[in-house]
Amino acid sequence: MSARAVAARIAARPGAAALAASVLVLSIYALLRGQADWHKVYVDGARAFWAGADPYAAGLGFVYPPGALLLGLPLVAAPAGIARLAYVAVNAAALFALWIHAWRLSGGTPGDGWSRRDTVVAAFGCLVGARFVTDVLEHQQTDIVVVALVAAAGGLAWRERWTVAGLCCGIAAAIKATPLIVLGYFVLRRRWGAAAAMVAALLAASLLPDLIAPAPGGRPWLAHWLDGIVRAPLLGDALGHWFTVPVLNQSLPGTLFRLVMLQWPATVADHFGVGIAAVPPPVAPGQFAALARAAQVAVVALGFAAIAWQHWGGRRALAGTAPAPGFDTAILLLLMVLASPASSKPHFLATLPAALCLAREAIVAHDRRAFASVAAAALLMTFSNRSLVGRAIGEPMQWAGAITWAAVILLAGCAAVMVRRGGGRREA
Repeated sequence: MSARAVAARIAARPGAAALAASVLVLSIYALLRGQADWHKVYVDGARAFWAGADPYAAGLGFVYPPGALLLGLPLVAAPAGIARLAYVAVNAAALFALWIHAWRLSGGTPGDGWSRRDTVVAAFGCLVGARFVTDVLEHQQTDIVVVALVAAAGGLAWRERWTVAGLCCGIAAAIKATPLIVLGYFVLRRRWGAAAAMVAALLAASLLPDLIAPAPGGRPWLAHWLDGIVRAPLLGDALGHWFTVPVLNQSLPGTLFRLVMLQWPATVADHFGVGIAAVPPPVAPGQFAALARAAQVAVVALGFAAIAWQHWGGRRALAGTAPAPGFDTAILLLLMVLASPASSKPHFLATLPAALCLAREAIVAHDRRAFASVAAAALLMTFSNRSLVGRAIGEPMQWAGAITWAAVILLAGCAAVMVRRGGGRREA
């Protein structure tokens, strides 16, 4: 193929070309990084499991469901370079899938037909969510894979392939538990086959490690994870400071914990906990846990109420006025990071589908409220980025929960669009 023909193809499909170039650059960036969570948590946790040790033992940092052990298990004997190459390959494929599904769910068409308006929509939405791609790759986390699976499930559900959508969400929940919230969505939509498929996939992936190396005492690894890792934030008083430095936890409980229980940091070092523990909290831990759980319930109720109104609201909408099909998925992804006991920066890659959906509403439908939601979230995300604004601004913004409140604004924006333009069965 001649250079002119290649240039013509790129000009005809600028979106695909830009995506390919971005994935290539990001893959090279990830390959050149040193060892991080992929090696030190996932592969080392799987290596301990394979050797007969407890992967949840103190010091390993592995706090994920037992299904996540299956990610690192094929690489326990591989050199570090091969393990990193495998990580980059899987995440490059997941990044392609995430963008394509998120773009389609926002109402866009990948490939041919790309317009200048599409470029504006993509750029506007990426102001919010794209920065977290490098966070995921820098820390070598699995959030691209998890978010891509949930986004793919949204696309499959839109095409009425509910059982396969349930399988995707079950696998995602076996890697990180937060996609469990999608099970509530399947129940709300009365998609019992999807719910059953999700539970089956989750249990299969979670119990498979017991067939490879049984846990001590005859109890499944899933029970070890529930007792040792999950019970504290669910039933105890660890909500908001669960297995992480407080400033790094941008979930809603994490931000409330900093603002309610901790003194505002006086120095740069205090942002990461130095000197903070000596300050007596204004309320008892049990009282704060109740407050944090109430906040979790409130955001989940808001999200599910918007989804319910979209499908069964009393107001009937004219054909063509319904919001993009991805708003259900966008809301579920936002709830995954907001209602979680702990959501670090890389987890907020989950905001990308919501940002794209709202950006299309703002640019194509000229929705001023959607525009304001994306613009406000983009400003908060920008000023919380230490690489752009410096530590003197970025760290106080993170302490104040700028990333959390950006996600809350996106959730409110999505809910507002669904209430205004959804509602009931579509009629011509």
